[in-house]
Amino acid sequence: ERIRVARWMIAWTHRALGEHDAALAILHALDRELAAAQARDGYVPEEIGANLQALGRRDEARPWFARALAEHR
Repeated sequence: ERIRVARWMIAWTHRALGEHDAALAILHALDRELAAAQARDGYVPEEIGANLQALGRRDEARPWFARALAEHR
């Protein structure tokens, strides 16, 4: 769990630096790992959505934000 959080923070840092492709690569890998473990973490889809939105891909970001909201509840 701590390693997952650390990887999420690295992805967050990439987004903060404008390195969206690097962030998305990490986040999509985390999302696959969470799915395989049948675990939920609303922060991963939220961060994917934020990166997509920053890239101007708002339509693609919407379902990720919706999923994040559902997983945060």
